[in-house]
Amino acid sequence: MKILLLVTAFNSQTQGVYTYLQDREHRVSVCFAINETQILAEVKEFEPEIILCPFLKFYLPSSVYDSYPTYIFHPGPRGDRGPNSLEYALVSHTKEWGVVILRANEEYDGGDIYAQVDFKVRDTYKASLYRQEVTQASIEALNLFFKNLQTGTKIPQILNPIHEKFTQASRQIDWSRDTTKTIVGKIHLSDSFPGVLDEILGVSCYLYGAHLEANLKGDVKEILAKRDGAICVGTLDGAVWISHLKELGGFKLPATYVLKEKLQGS
Repeated sequence: MKILLLVTAFNSQTQGVYTYLQDREHRVSVCFAINETQILAEVKEFEPEIILCPFLKFYLPSSVYDSYPTYIFHPGPRGDRGPNSLEYALVSHTKEWGVVILRANEEYDGGDIYAQVDFKVRDTYKASLYRQEVTQASIEALNLFFKNLQTGTKIPQILNPIHEKFTQASRQIDWSRDTTKTIVGKIHLSDSFPGVLDEILGVSCYLYGAHLEANLKGDVKEILAKRDGAICVGTLDGAVWISHLKELGGFKLPATYVLKEKLQGS
């Protein structure tokens, strides 16, 4: 079968889907979604039988899904609709989540579902959950998808309201009120992208890689220790290790490198 992967990036999920299709000897091409004109030109040149979108942030125009059967991988169970699905799973502390493959139409994540695979939600950061559980569920869902596509088996999506996009205001840490566990949770649901925007030692930066500290304590936002590029920061009820920072307009780097001379004894 001629299958086009229409994606925003060739990330872990896209790589897993691509490898699955290649192993089963489908003819696969990849199109990176930049704009409607470019997409239509590449689609027309390849003339796929179906289009799969494992990771797509570009809002699909009707000119694509009206002309070619197009299917979206959504990292949420039936009834979940909208962006930042995994963030909502983590912030709600749900124990089970899922991936669905649905037919693209004029409704945002509203098309009929051709496959769903559920998974247990580990206590971890977002990127780890995405690279492992979401990617594996996507591959398993493909098995169901092709069977159901052949038989015409599908179920309607539940048209719940579309949840809002997670903003930095949603992720912001309130150091005067948030517990260590809450701070770790906020960084986890923003890791590895986009991170949590904050200020450390006067440096505006995004925070990544949070881990609880069991013994050290100090004043709120006091730098208590450093180790292997990470910094230990005081909280209301303890301390948290932060492994990486990214200055505005800069690159994600070990925290001690970003702070450099601002750290005593560096």
